[in-house]
Amino acid sequence: MAAIGIGLSPVLGSKAAAVVLAAPANLALSITGAARDVITATWDAVSGATNYEVEYSDDGVTYTPVDTTALLTYGVTSADYDVSAAVQYVRVRAVGGVDWAVKSIYSHLLNTPVLWTMDEASGNALDSIGSNTLSDNNTVGAVAGKLNGARRFLSASNEYFEIAPNMAVGVGDEDFTFAFWLYRASGMGGGEVPFAKWEGVGAGPYVLLQSSGAIRFQLHGGGGDIIQDSVTTITFDAWNLVILKHNVTTNLTTIKINALTAETKATGASLDGITAQAFNIGRWGGGQYFNGDIDQFLICKREWSAAQDTAYYNSGNGLSYAQLIAGV
Repeated sequence: MAAIGIGLSPVLGSKAAAVVLAAPANLALSITGAARDVITATWDAVSGATNYEVEYSDDGVTYTPVDTTALLTYGVTSADYDVSAAVQYVRVRAVGGVDWAVKSIYSHLLNTPVLWTMDEASGNALDSIGSNTLSDNNTVGAVAGKLNGARRFLSASNEYFEIAPNMAVGVGDEDFTFAFWLYRASGMGGGEVPFAKWEGVGAGPYVLLQSSGAIRFQLHGGGGDIIQDSVTTITFDAWNLVILKHNVTTNLTTIKINALTAETKATGASLDGITAQAFNIGRWGGGQYFNGDIDQFLICKREWSAAQDTAYYNSGNGLSYAQLIAGV
């Protein structure tokens, strides 16, 4: 007798398993735009996804929807982020998905056209952001820095860096921040100039390290010099973070050394515009050569918030360029 085969029929009403859309891979953030004021996010395509949600946060906890896009890149503009926040967070997920890709970036590179890390072993100092190379004059040295390498200036040899005037390195009547790490051995005999864009005219600045360790921040406006001398002094034989700021709305200048209290002064006038003097690190055009080390020199065309000052100081450890890009 022939065997009778018994066929198994599909279970009625069964459904295919739902496809779960993954989080976008390789989310990356960068600062773009002519004014370097756009946080551009890029990510890999998610299989099965047609659109992506983009959200922003200034604390990494509470997020606000920004937009939905079919593209694999999106530029978050200043209309959507908090410019005063120390860290900017962006997250992206596929529409219909559950999991987010999250990335952060420090705010310090926003509106920042120039950053000289001073990591070179010799020669010119290269700009990590743009093309503003500082020309080496009289063989500026190199030493271990606050973060990676630093450059050493010997006043006896008249060593300095210089770059021709341009809009990136010049400041006028606008918001701006200068930030750099400075090391000076004890035993100064007189005033020295860590950096300047000054020939007696133009907004400046002219920055003088006085023998007491105080910082003089000098600008020009209203037909005369605008001078602020810090009460706080640097610590000799140690690295010090010096932050110098100007607010065009309040007409206030600010000096902050390390994590100490910000010192402000009313300028009493608008600053002059940008003029044709070269920008120097290690001296001003008339001399007063600096004798010490400088590391991580940054120019920002925006006044940093107190939170950004504190984040950049990073409990005395500083933030390298790689850390600024990588975020927290």
